[in-house]
Amino acid sequence: MNKKVKEGHYNYRENLKKYLNKEIDDAEFRAIRVQFGIYEERNNRGYMVRAKIGSGVISIKQMEKVIELAKKYSHGKIHFTTRQAIQFHETRLEDSANIVEKLFEIGILTRGAGGNCPRNVALSVFSGVDKNELFDVTPFALETAEYLSLDEQNFHLPRKYKIAFSNNTKDTAYAKIADLGFIPAIKKGENGFKVYAAGGLGNNSSPSILIKEFISLDNYIFYVKGIRDLFHNHGDRTNKAKARIRHILQKVGEDEFRRMVSYYVAEAKKDGIPYKNRKEVKYITEEGKESKRAGKDIFSEKVKNRYSIYFHNINGNSNIEEIIEVLKLIKTLDYIPSIRLTNSQGFYVREIDGKDLDKFKELKKKKFTNNYINRIVACTGASTCKLGLCFAQMLSKAISERFEHESSKIKDALHGIHISGCPNSCGQHHIGKIGFFGKAKRVGENLVPFYAIVVNGSLAGETAKLAEQIGEIPAKSVPNFLVEVAEKKIANGEKDLEKYLLNNRDELKNLIEKWAKVPTIEENPDYYSDFGQNEHFSLKGRGPGEEY
Repeated sequence: MNKKVKEGHYNYRENLKKYLNKEIDDAEFRAIRVQFGIYEERNNRGYMVRAKIGSGVISIKQMEKVIELAKKYSHGKIHFTTRQAIQFHETRLEDSANIVEKLFEIGILTRGAGGNCPRNVALSVFSGVDKNELFDVTPFALETAEYLSLDEQNFHLPRKYKIAFSNNTKDTAYAKIADLGFIPAIKKGENGFKVYAAGGLGNNSSPSILIKEFISLDNYIFYVKGIRDLFHNHGDRTNKAKARIRHILQKVGEDEFRRMVSYYVAEAKKDGIPYKNRKEVKYITEEGKESKRAGKDIFSEKVKNRYSIYFHNINGNSNIEEIIEVLKLIKTLDYIPSIRLTNSQGFYVREIDGKDLDKFKELKKKKFTNNYINRIVACTGASTCKLGLCFAQMLSKAISERFEHESSKIKDALHGIHISGCPNSCGQHHIGKIGFFGKAKRVGENLVPFYAIVVNGSLAGETAKLAEQIGEIPAKSVPNFLVEVAEKKIANGEKDLEKYLLNNRDELKNLIEKWAKVPTIEENPDYYSDFGQNEHFSLKGRGPGEEY
């Protein structure tokens, strides 16, 4: 590992020691620790530490170390994030340097997991094994992450800088809503990238715009540096709410923004290639044995009879015992499959021989979720995030409980549900088939936790289509509302959820009107508290906080 990167990680302990000895104040230390993905949690529950799993690519050895650290420092639990990382929750601040250093020893960085710097470089989870890809984009994502970790300037940007590499036009890495996104393209037989930029979710969410239809592979790194320099020089450092790259685009317009990109890319080229360490990633090439029935959550790979299988637990929260069982099964094999973390709060075990698929399916059935309704993507919400308004993960859990005794057909009728505890979109509600974001609404003299409903976000087109808001209902009505949506979709006969939501808008609006009603606090006080909370809903303790 590079000497500068090593020093950056090991210097954290010295700064922690200074803080604990009251040699530096809260504000100074906060600026240091958030760069390492270390955030204070709500209600004095401790600290969250985020492990920046490079593009979601994690080895068996690294996963074993994560389990060891979780057992020692985070009560035997880990959280899989929407940016292909892993978080340890409710840790002691005093232990944070141990976690940072132990992760670094096995090649997992924490510096850059938070703060005003480049975040984890996103990568399509099937890169390298997908039948429908022009080439493997994994080496480019990993090279980008290495390059960004080396330059100290990257840790002093106006806000976060998010880069994504999708392996085909399905855009499973969300390149079309990233600060900078790459999707494979081909021109006259030459492989290259289509380039998108200045998108993002949260304050003033907007899709990326197309910057270039085609660039050669060797040119991609100049866009990484050029747009970084553009951001560094023109990003708003005075107003955090206007500090992302998309706000530069919104200020200057598309034509001027493209001109600015061209200028900064040309300047980057003058200095020569800033970094080159692209390594080919090796995969299993031997064909597997035939599996008679692949089934749900199974992805058929480019190598014949090799498969990927998806593992997920509600809200991305897993006990280490569940992960240990997966690793135990892997170790019984006569080959080593790969593991990739997803942006849907789970992970895939990839390159599985068809003869072993049933073993993984059986383990998945026993230890992990198996219905789409339990695959809701939800941010931490007000449970830990100081900016959260509503308890997003508690809502997700309540939805799963409401569907528990419904038929499998009902449980699998809805997919692509995303929940954010506030408008900031950490739960990616803007790209959900059905999305919710938390808000507070006054009814009489009291506040009620509410969720706005958005539908039909999509990344399938030339540019991303953000979900459209169609109404809002109280938090306590959401589970019943979704059961009725599932029932009506099945009764309608339309299998495609997006088409159902598009073609039956009046039916949806009638359901929203039905479930939007709030009884008085005397009639039903339950509506006036959020899921998992005994006290009445209030905004006490909410922001300003430490934005993840």
